[in-house]
Amino acid sequence: MWIILAITLSIGGIFSMPFLGICPPDGPWPTPPWCVSKLDCVDYPPNVIDEIVRDLSDRIGAENLEIANGCMFMRSFGDNDFQAFDPMGLAYLKGAEDYPPIERDISFGVSPIDYWGNNYIIPRGIEDAIPELARNLWNSYADLGTDTRRHNNLENTIKRSAQIGAEYFMVIDFIMIADDDLTRVRSDFPGTEAMTQNDMNRIAELAHGSNLEAVLQLTSLDTSFFDQLADYFNSGQDGSLYDVLDHPLRYNPYNAGEDTLVLHEGWRMAILEEARMAEAAGFDRLLVTDGTFWINTGEFLEQDNAEWKETISAIRKVFSGKLGAGAFDMIASYSGYNYFSELDFVILTIGSEQITSGYRVEQIDEITASWQSYLLSPKMKEFEGIPEVIQSLSVSSYDSVLENGWIEAGGHYPDLKSDYPVQAVVHEAFFRALYETPTSPVNSIMTWGYNWHDYIYPNQHEIRDDLSNSIRGKDAESVFFLWSTIFQ
Repeated sequence: MWIILAITLSIGGIFSMPFLGICPPDGPWPTPPWCVSKLDCVDYPPNVIDEIVRDLSDRIGAENLEIANGCMFMRSFGDNDFQAFDPMGLAYLKGAEDYPPIERDISFGVSPIDYWGNNYIIPRGIEDAIPELARNLWNSYADLGTDTRRHNNLENTIKRSAQIGAEYFMVIDFIMIADDDLTRVRSDFPGTEAMTQNDMNRIAELAHGSNLEAVLQLTSLDTSFFDQLADYFNSGQDGSLYDVLDHPLRYNPYNAGEDTLVLHEGWRMAILEEARMAEAAGFDRLLVTDGTFWINTGEFLEQDNAEWKETISAIRKVFSGKLGAGAFDMIASYSGYNYFSELDFVILTIGSEQITSGYRVEQIDEITASWQSYLLSPKMKEFEGIPEVIQSLSVSSYDSVLENGWIEAGGHYPDLKSDYPVQAVVHEAFFRALYETPTSPVNSIMTWGYNWHDYIYPNQHEIRDDLSNSIRGKDAESVFFLWSTIFQ
């Protein structure tokens, strides 16, 4: 009996080692993955532990997950090390010396990638293949170090955002359009869990601790989107999911028409609930519009505009911070709308290819001139007089981005190569253009899609963030930081 007890305790001790952080002494046996640095799993020496991890993954039906080795799996346990921002000198950006610091009130902000919770969605094939208990255990523990609720990714991201010059930190919460009646629900989906009050409290507290304003944006997603998303991940198709899937929206976002009133009624109920939570948490700002919001061009435009005003009025009764709207796609026209004149800030977007198509990366002067034309375009006049006009920058980091623009980093792109300098050049050209156009209403810059962690593909295998619009750990992050010191 004592032998059985001893064996049982020994086995239990071995299995508890990763959770307790216990490491064996050096010897002829392999070093367990929890005893080596998790920062670089690409150069992690393979050993028998890797095969054990793969075998366990296969046995619970998770063979489709690209877990390269035990090192990546062990990121699921314990905190991630904080990687302080270290600005890089970018000698290829010629002419930077022509832009000395100036006194001009330009604010800077960071909006992380728009997932909350476990960042990378487990494909439906795995969901169908494993028993519910095993699936729940997997979802609870095997996040590969990317979960924003666990580890210290939120703390690290806010701290690094402050280091690169940010003054505000915007997070995105999700609400789902659940059926053809356009009913909205707060619900949890893998990767896009609805925030709890504790989540909001934590975000606001940490942001304020780093002297950042806390900003909340709410975005609607169609539940049918997730079924198609899972199909896409399982299919192995090349390209962006938006290129290879036909995702039917339950309403027309470019002319909501007869759906206008029901969209507003559902939205107002959702945003007021969020506004009360944001007020309780101490958020400084709130976007009153749906991040994927609709517009009208016909007979319903006047009603649409009036409903937005009613929503603004209702929110101001329960939320004391600044109110904003966006993101306004600058390809569309907002002629006839004036509700945003009652707001404290707006967010503008433009596909980078609209600025850079036809240019080569060495043509930074020409790209700068193209950005200048945008910043002084007639459409900008629609937003004059608003206290803060934020330009959202979302420039991907791959070799053909000048022609093709943003891509969904969750896609399969075997023919694309990462290109950090081209992303940096487009950012540099934008800032130079802003420097030279003091009459533009744009007076704030937000980098959108900032990674929640420091792992860049192939140092993680769940998403091609080496091609994405995140600037974290890339050349463009240094550009962002430098210009936060030039505008003083």
